[in-house]
Amino acid sequence: MKFNGFNDKPVKFKLKNGLNVELIYAPTLQTYVEYDVPLGSIHTSYKIGNKTYPLKPGIAHFLEHMMYMMKDHDAFEHFHKLGVIANAMTTYRQTTYGVIGHKNMLEATLYLLEMLETTNFTGERVQAEKSIINEEIAMYDDEIDTIVQKKMFDQLIYEHPIKYEITGRKSEISNISAKDLQRVFDHFYTSDKRQLLILGPIDVEQFKHALLNYKSPITATKHPLILDNEEPKNIKSTERNLSS
Repeated sequence: MKFNGFNDKPVKFKLKNGLNVELIYAPTLQTYVEYDVPLGSIHTSYKIGNKTYPLKPGIAHFLEHMMYMMKDHDAFEHFHKLGVIANAMTTYRQTTYGVIGHKNMLEATLYLLEMLETTNFTGERVQAEKSIINEEIAMYDDEIDTIVQKKMFDQLIYEHPIKYEITGRKSEISNISAKDLQRVFDHFYTSDKRQLLILGPIDVEQFKHALLNYKSPITATKHPLILDNEEPKNIKSTERNLSS
């Protein structure tokens, strides 16, 4: 990764838990922390050894929501107490968790690692989160840009998962269970392709020392083999009339 305008080269190393780390000193006003998990909505199945596993539509996004649920508190509350801003997003190819701030950034970073290596999946919590995600889906269903994109993808694409919502559909997420979430967490949130990028006016050696001495509860695992999605090369429909 190359950053023009920065005098310091990235400091790269790998933790025992498989996390790839990149620290970059930059004279910015805030520090930016990004943690990427190589799991997105475009992934529909994978293999570990000789066994093939399905990925239910919307499960990557569902996991993004569930990871902020700690045993006895909401992780957002703790980030707020530290004076930092936390957020996350799921894309077609990955799930990204971010923290931005100008104070307590090392503490916030270590807490982010703890959060992303701790699961609290229960049937009750999963059911409660389905209601929240259903509201999010309904919000997107009312957006004109989203409606146009769906119609365009439906015309261009046959079965490739890029045509489906990152959030999943209501009928699809209703079938996601705590067991499903734990299995996907075990296979992807311990992957040796996870990465942590930190950029800002940080003490690089202090961050490196703290991260190398971080006591992780997980053991690194080899990234699963993602199975390709077969898709014809030609577009599905060259022309379509849509009524208003």
